[in-house]
Amino acid sequence: MSPQETLEEVETNDCAPTKVRLLTYVLHYDDLASDRSTIVRIDGGGTWVLGRTETLGSKAQARRGSFLVLDRWVSAAHARLVPKGDQLVLEDGRSRNGTFVNGVRIKEHALADRDLIEVGHSLLCYREVDWHAADCLGPAPEPVAFGPTQTYCPEVAQLARDLGPISLSREPVFVFGETGTGKEVVAQVVHQLSARAGALRAIDCGAVPETLFESTFFGHERGAFTGANQPRQGEFTLAHGGTLFLDEVSNMPCAAQAKLLRVLEDGQITPVGASRAQHVDVRIVAATNRDLFADPGGFRPDLFRRLVGFVARPCPLRLRREDLGALSAHILREAGVRRASIQVRAARALFCGSFPGNIRQLRTALRSAATLANGEPIRPDQLPPLDAITSMDGEGPPPPRRAQEREASGSPPGPETQSRSPNRASIERVLRETRGNMVRAARLLGTNPKQLYRWIDKHGIRLQEFRL
Repeated sequence: MSPQETLEEVETNDCAPTKVRLLTYVLHYDDLASDRSTIVRIDGGGTWVLGRTETLGSKAQARRGSFLVLDRWVSAAHARLVPKGDQLVLEDGRSRNGTFVNGVRIKEHALADRDLIEVGHSLLCYREVDWHAADCLGPAPEPVAFGPTQTYCPEVAQLARDLGPISLSREPVFVFGETGTGKEVVAQVVHQLSARAGALRAIDCGAVPETLFESTFFGHERGAFTGANQPRQGEFTLAHGGTLFLDEVSNMPCAAQAKLLRVLEDGQITPVGASRAQHVDVRIVAATNRDLFADPGGFRPDLFRRLVGFVARPCPLRLRREDLGALSAHILREAGVRRASIQVRAARALFCGSFPGNIRQLRTALRSAATLANGEPIRPDQLPPLDAITSMDGEGPPPPRRAQEREASGSPPGPETQSRSPNRASIERVLRETRGNMVRAARLLGTNPKQLYRWIDKHGIRLQEFRL
């Protein structure tokens, strides 16, 4: 780039508006399994008309101040977007079916960032973002690839852009995000862009008890301990030349943190029962739903400094509502659902919520409701209760207060916990089905991994036999 071109770019950016207005066509209630999303900038100060088009094609069209959708429930001039001072006001155009914002019918409404607009059976999302964030989608906004889907959200697009050069470096990546925001997707993107030849391995650090940490992470030799009938490679060896994703790293016991720090410092591991250390080349991506900058708790500061290179903060779903269409279509296609629709009242209940369970909540709700609907439009009563969705975070329901106190003190479980223990045959059957995956096995048994480890110890089950 020449000095003159650089100067022109700086001058252009200095003159750019502080906020850019974007309008995204998110989804059509009658076709949830298709990604119809379209995004357009609505700058310029003129009035925009939201209306219906009869032109063939499933995507919305923007032309000459009109944003037109292929939706028979939308009027020809259903609503208008009118600039008034520094606000953009949505006005209903005396439409037959009404205009709604965040599930509430309106006649006139000053739009705010992330408002959801409903016209007919179509859902749109209004955004006001900084110009540099909008620039991540390009001057004529286009979706950006992010993991298995595309994103129409400027903040997610900016994260995707930043991950490009970071992935090619050797810097560790630390992902802070709420439960269900897709922290593992960030790890997948980093690994795919890194061009590392090895595998991507993921492990839930909180599900590994301190006594099995070295065996799980570093491996063991045959005969290293009772039940070690075969040698086993640890996660570091399996991820050699690739990427190791340490999920919920903040739940790692203190003693295990010290052992992990030593490996990160010298790049060597020693399997349990081995006499020689092995060199490992592993890219680390760590994640937690706790903000360790604000609340380190019992996490070692020296380990934290080792893990924190580039910090990625994936957006919670309530802050990326423009991606609801792309995510819904992906979730349904992944579940083998080719066609799905939803009643208007059910759509408002599902899409206008705050999504405390994030993408995981959306996935659970859509899959179960589509199964119950069996090809018919999803009804409100077919959506699972919010509490049931948000508690499905992979760790099972929290134990009673007294059990939590015992767990913190290291005391053995009481009789109320022991009485819920399934029999040995049931535990072994689930371990066999999941090949010793403690998170999946605990979920199937309706408990959490720590409690499952207690049951395994109680029945004298050899966990390693199911992982061979």
